[in-house]
Amino acid sequence: MTQPKMNLHGVSICPAGEENYERYKDFRGKWLYQYDYRDTDGELFSVAMPTLTECRMRRDKWLNQKIAKANNNQ
Repeated sequence: MTQPKMNLHGVSICPAGEENYERYKDFRGKWLYQYDYRDTDGELFSVAMPTLTECRMRRDKWLNQKIAKANNNQ
């Protein structure tokens, strides 16, 4: 049995501080990337976008918002 790249029994297997992605065709026939990034604190970011660049841009925006929120709470 081969291990899935993105998840095991519906749970992301993305290690902390790393990204996983997989290209797939959706029900309309469009190619998308399923992208997971698990932050070093264990929080998971997940998105599906047409390009890997767009996925990473969304991840960076998420990380920047997370950092800004943490700085405002100090």
